[in-house]
Amino acid sequence: RAGARTFRTVTADQLAVQSDRDLQKTLRQAAGMVGKADLAGAVRLYEQAAAAAAQPEVWDGLGRLYLQVGRKDEALGAFAKAMEQDPNYLLPYIHLGTLYSEERKYKELLMVAKRALAIDSKWMTAHAFLGEAQASTGDLEAAQRSAETASELTQGKAPGPYLLLAKVRWARRDCAGALRHMERYLQLKTSAR
Repeated sequence: RAGARTFRTVTADQLAVQSDRDLQKTLRQAAGMVGKADLAGAVRLYEQAAAAAAQPEVWDGLGRLYLQVGRKDEALGAFAKAMEQDPNYLLPYIHLGTLYSEERKYKELLMVAKRALAIDSKWMTAHAFLGEAQASTGDLEAAQRSAETASELTQGKAPGPYLLLAKVRWARRDCAGALRHMERYLQLKTSAR
C-alpha cells in the first residue's frame, strides 16, 4: 500500500506554507519598491497578492497604497474588501475613518464608527470618530460623551480626545474649558515625540 508521500503528493498544509512564503516574498518586494518611491510597482505587486491571497491585511495595505497614489475610489473598495474578508479586523476601519474625516464625510464616518464599536465597544479610535461625526452634525452633547469615553479608555494618555473636547467646548462657547482641553492636548502631543 502506498503512503501519502510515495508519489510526492502535496498536502494542503504544504501548499499553504508555500503560498504564505510566496505572499511574504511579494510583500517584501512591494515594501522595497515603496522605499524606492516606486509606488506604481508596489501597487501592481499588492494587486497580485490581493488577487491570490485574499487576506484582509493585504487588502488594507493595497487600500493605503491606493490612497498614496491618489486613487481614492479604489482605496475605498480595497478597505471594504478587507472588512468583508474579516469584519473584526479593525485596521481598515482606521484608514477608512481617517479618509472620511479628512474629506469631511461625516455621515460615512458615523457609519464606520458605529460598525467598529459593534465589534469592539472599548476601542478608543471608534469613540473618537463617533465624537467627531456627532460634533459635525451639531450634537455637541453626544460628541462630548464620546470624546470623554475615548479619553477614559486610554486613561487620559491619548491626545486626540482632548482636541475633540476642546473643539466641543469652543463650539459651546466655553472658552475656559476649551483652553484647558487644548493645553492637555498640546501637552500630550508634544510629550509623545
